[in-house]
Amino acid sequence: MATITVGGDDIDFVGLVRNCVYEIYASRTCEEQLAHSWNLLNSDDLIDNIDRVIKGAVEKGRDGSIGDDFKLYVTGYPDFFNIDTDQCSTVTWSWNRNKPGEHQRMTKELRTTFSDMSNQLNLAVIKAVDRNYEKNVYWVDWQASGALDTHRYCEEGIEEPDLQRVVDGKTWFFHYPYNDAGETWLRNLVANLIDPEVETESELEAKYHGNLPAIPTSLINGRPFFDALFEQAANRNGSYPKTKLLDPDRAEVEFSFFRGRGRGCHYKQ
Repeated sequence: MATITVGGDDIDFVGLVRNCVYEIYASRTCEEQLAHSWNLLNSDDLIDNIDRVIKGAVEKGRDGSIGDDFKLYVTGYPDFFNIDTDQCSTVTWSWNRNKPGEHQRMTKELRTTFSDMSNQLNLAVIKAVDRNYEKNVYWVDWQASGALDTHRYCEEGIEEPDLQRVVDGKTWFFHYPYNDAGETWLRNLVANLIDPEVETESELEAKYHGNLPAIPTSLINGRPFFDALFEQAANRNGSYPKTKLLDPDRAEVEFSFFRGRGRGCHYKQ
């Protein structure tokens, strides 16, 4: 059997994280990113693309020892945020939060839009799953019956971003490592990606006197950007920092959140 999550890449999910949440060297305004992702969500090709991935996973699974008895469970996309609370509406999660300028706030409107996107993407995934039902492919709504309640971002009474809730297992999604050793490491990694001649963010800012260079065209979309960042980390011999949020023993798994692998598949024969 296997579980798979599919569809995030097809709507540039990680671009939403990059440009509307963390503003990590943002390549679009949040409004532009939302329009871009909605266009992908409304594409006639979306269900076909998801269906193609599912069929590929089934084919690989059936090549194993259990053959046609292989089962594939396709998990949906959750509501990452509580959309009813107020305290997040005035909070920015931008990695440039300490620098002058306007930064994206986690407003009710934005959180509701994210929820609407998850719901529409799930409908497309369900339709693709239905095409493969006779091949032992099943849809899993893992937040049914309120299973995620109190474990999302922006829960009632929580002042976000609350990293300790992640450490304690109360928030079930990963947080950007604010004010953590992992943040310095990540910011330097991005600086080196933007300009390979520098090693740190401070060197990048000094070299360009604060007027940072335009991001390469190849890195505008979220997936290529985070893939390149992940490769950058790998090329540094896995030099992940030991921090409250990032354990080197499982760093590749945790850092893959930023990589934005929208098609994750786990097999068990």
